[in-house]
Amino acid sequence: MSALDELEDFDFDICEEVKKWIEEHPNKSLQELWDICERGDWMLFLLRKKYSVPTSIYREMAWEFAAGVILYAGRNKDVCIETLDVVSQFLDGKCPQEDLMKAAYDAAFAVYGAAVSAYANIIRHFVPKLSEVSK
Repeated sequence: MSALDELEDFDFDICEEVKKWIEEHPNKSLQELWDICERGDWMLFLLRKKYSVPTSIYREMAWEFAAGVILYAGRNKDVCIETLDVVSQFLDGKCPQEDLMKAAYDAAFAVYGAAVSAYANIIRHFVPKLSEVSK
């Protein structure tokens, strides 16, 4: 069964970018696409919408998302710190699972933001002034 066939059984819409990517891999199952997907935001969306992931997994993901990029997070550093705080509160029984899942999602986007920011900083390092390159 193709991934698009599998996704038709789900009760949510997927964006055109995802559909296009799936269509570029017509003979792959959903699991095969999962194995090669490089878009964590798509993966997290699918987990949240369709699968029942144990709370412990969300906790570990949230921690990894936040702790893994906190030094590079730039403007997203506060989100990472808040996520680490939510995970700690959850471990102490002072935070509901919904808050933990939201923190994991927020931290995932902070990771993405940090990566985009780092990418931009590398480009600016090598090309500090547009006037120094040809049009």
